[in-house]
Amino acid sequence: MKSDWQVQEAKAELSALLQAAQASPQVITRHGSPFAVVLSYTDYQRLKGHASRPRLVDFFRAWPELEISERDATDFGRDVSL
Repeated sequence: MKSDWQVQEAKAELSALLQAAQASPQVITRHGSPFAVVLSYTDYQRLKGHASRPRLVDFFRAWPELEISERDATDFGRDVSL
């Protein structure tokens, strides 16, 4: 199945482009360079979910026996001579 589309092709064959995007992300090129990607809504939701996952420190803070506080913005560590 096709996965690269020129902008003109994508315009002319929008239905085919959308159908192909259900199977795998489709790359739209402009002047031979990647310009955009069309993907299924399911793939979009999966990617969006990854962007909103908690930070590692939030994961560890959820453990009641661990006491992790926010780092003080004025704490720059200490000088160490090696």
